[in-house]
Amino acid sequence: MWLRISSGRDSFPRLGWLGLALVVVWALPGTTQELSEPQIAAAFEGPRPALDVGDWTPPRELAESIRSAVARGWTLDADAVVIEWQEPDASIEGFREPSRLLGPGRGGSWIALLIDDDRRASLRFRAGIRVPTPLATADFPRAHTLGAFDIEWRDVVAWGAPEDVDTRSREGWITRRPIAAGEPLLPPLVSPRPAVTSGTNVTVRWSAGRVTVELPGRVVGQAARGEEVTVRLDTGLRVRGVVADEHTVVLPEAPSRSTSRPARRVARQTGG
Repeated sequence: MWLRISSGRDSFPRLGWLGLALVVVWALPGTTQELSEPQIAAAFEGPRPALDVGDWTPPRELAESIRSAVARGWTLDADAVVIEWQEPDASIEGFREPSRLLGPGRGGSWIALLIDDDRRASLRFRAGIRVPTPLATADFPRAHTLGAFDIEWRDVVAWGAPEDVDTRSREGWITRRPIAAGEPLLPPLVSPRPAVTSGTNVTVRWSAGRVTVELPGRVVGQAARGEEVTVRLDTGLRVRGVVADEHTVVLPEAPSRSTSRPARRVARQTGG
């Protein structure tokens, strides 16, 4: 009873289920099997991570070389990069690494230039990463207030270079147009419920060291907490600050008289 495997490889990453089954079946008394290189790879390498989408992928060594190059440019681990490959018209067998990557363009599009001693080729692909994204669990009309059961978070491929991910809770947010089930619940399709709206009376606050100045004003427009909004002060001056709550807008700097014509008129009348 013995098992002979013809291969140039000295070791294998791990034994997959298919490899285990082959050992059990072929390691029978009087049985001798000889495996080719592709059969060994299929039997012993196990499942690959879900890093590719689409129906076609290039040779593994070339694919991993390109993926690593993209990951280095994005300062990520290669396992974080998802790629969709476009099958080329000409054969790219034999190429192991790209000579150069051109991109990324719109939507994470790239071109890998492949060059060796006697031929040239190119391989188009797009790259992205999986990011947690809130999705609608049902169809919602415009002005619908989202509840906990209206939102499902899933990892979705975002094509292109990594960006800051908005992980704020969507509960209590409002839809700005009809949304179909499965659509991402992202601004501007949805937005937080406004904390202040046009005409809301607020206190405008500005601080410098231990000195705090508060002035009454009225909101122009609408905004949620943490967003910027314009406020018309009782003097006629218009300022822009961040909504702290339903009654307070905080200014990042002192109000300026030159912001509006009404402010200049007030300044002239008061001798400022």
